[in-house]
Amino acid sequence: MQKTTTTATDSSITTNSAKKTPVRYAFLYCNSPSTQRQYPKRLKLFFDFVGIEGNDLEEQGQNFLDKARQDSEWAQQSLMTYLAYHKQRVLRKEISAGTLKTMWVPIKTFMDAFDDVADIIKWKRVSKSLPHMKTYSNDRVPTIEEVRRLVEYPDRRIKAIVYSMCSSGIRIGAFDFLKWKHVTPITNDKTGELLAAKLLVYAEEPEQYFTFITPEAFNAIKAWMDFRKLYGEQITGESWVIRNNFAVADLKRERTTPAAAASKKHKGGGNNRRTTTLKRLDNKSIGRLLMRALYEQGLRESLEEGKTRHEFKAAHGFRKYFKTRAEQVMNRLNVEYLLGHSIGLNSNYYRPTEQELLTDFLKAVPSLTIHDQNIESLKEHQEILEEKQEQKDKEIAILKEQMQLMKEQAEIMREEVKINQDYLAQLKPQLQHLLNKVEQNNEELKKEET
Repeated sequence: MQKTTTTATDSSITTNSAKKTPVRYAFLYCNSPSTQRQYPKRLKLFFDFVGIEGNDLEEQGQNFLDKARQDSEWAQQSLMTYLAYHKQRVLRKEISAGTLKTMWVPIKTFMDAFDDVADIIKWKRVSKSLPHMKTYSNDRVPTIEEVRRLVEYPDRRIKAIVYSMCSSGIRIGAFDFLKWKHVTPITNDKTGELLAAKLLVYAEEPEQYFTFITPEAFNAIKAWMDFRKLYGEQITGESWVIRNNFAVADLKRERTTPAAAASKKHKGGGNNRRTTTLKRLDNKSIGRLLMRALYEQGLRESLEEGKTRHEFKAAHGFRKYFKTRAEQVMNRLNVEYLLGHSIGLNSNYYRPTEQELLTDFLKAVPSLTIHDQNIESLKEHQEILEEKQEQKDKEIAILKEQMQLMKEQAEIMREEVKINQDYLAQLKPQLQHLLNKVEQNNEELKKEET
């Protein structure tokens, strides 16, 4: 009984929310924070265009729903007039066909939230009437020279960010979940040489997966973590990899040598004000940092009139950089796996081990390394791996030949056995005849002796 009451109460709350705040209710289940932020803005453009009155967006939303329920033809005509206006903007190349889609999808999402108006608009007909949009962009990947110029930007965090994204292809949003415990170095068991590092991406989220970064990227992250520790931050596994910046002029550094510890002179002030006021740097802030670095390093200029896109994307360009370079030497499915992409039906059957992915990734380390001085040793390591792979391929080829030879020999033996069986089958009547004759002769001899 209590469960029924609770359900009824929850239903009542939902109904009241839909009436009082229809816009908020309609976009409540949008997963992306960006979608929740942008959709109401796009919806208001539509309401203002068709002349829906209201003191705020929620009141406009309710007024639109009321009118649409009374006059479905008005709702259809209002939407088509709105889209026709923006279609003309597409033809004048003021906006793209992709932008036009963002104009009507929020309207559809809003109306779909209410069953009595969801089917008023023939959405399939609407989508067919709109210009086709390109499913790809014409941007390129940044060159290695451009990446090298970018990481010269005077911010200690920039190398950790850029090297990690270039060598793993992680999205900028992955830094919202990345902690120090999610970065695990991988070394050679015999020599202790750093080979790569494992990165746990979107840890504890439904889309969690793992990938790898180059030794150069790991060293850049570790240098940044060590720098923070030097100025008083307590670094643990729970520490965010990318945090807010802090001034160091008035901070006491950790005394790292016996001589410094014995000295009474200690440069810096006495209060660790900003190292202890730690704040994770979210993906928006990282995006602004990258954008600022691109402009200040002369890698990006203001767009010319009539252009809407830069040559390469600020953050997503590094993801494309990884894919482009890695696929030159790696198995394509492995690259998709390390990008966290779904690989269609192959996802159900293709399950490479972590070691197999690492072995393949190590082939790409020299191509993904931006500035490391140990690139020659990495190339040597790659050559050793390639030699081992060639030797393995030769051994597999020899085994295949031996198996084929054994198969042919077994086939010959089966043929011989079959021939012998046929020959024996032919001899059997003759042998039986001889045996019968011998027995007959024996009986005759016995009679004669008697």
